[in-house]
Amino acid sequence: MNFLPEKEVPSALNPRRATLGIRPHDIQIVAPGTGDENAYVELVESRGSEQLVYLCLRGNNQGPAIRVVAPPETRVAPEQTVGLGFDRERLHWFEPEGGRRVE
Repeated sequence: MNFLPEKEVPSALNPRRATLGIRPHDIQIVAPGTGDENAYVELVESRGSEQLVYLCLRGNNQGPAIRVVAPPETRVAPEQTVGLGFDRERLHWFEPEGGRRVE
């Protein structure tokens, strides 16, 4: 699972910051600026039926590392900036101080 600390929990009743957890299969690579985050591609590993893409949110190992499992036809290359789209149905939220799941 990928963990992105200090994200705003989408809640009108109780807005607060928490750690976002999202699995590599639940992230889609999109055009830069059109997703939830932009990321810098570090490495692309072709596995035949899928690609394992290693990214960094702030470029050149300066931010959280992210892994994405992408379809083989996804055009992505190292040293490229891409957008990341998160599947809203599959987000997991955790309290920063205790790792408890946010409801």
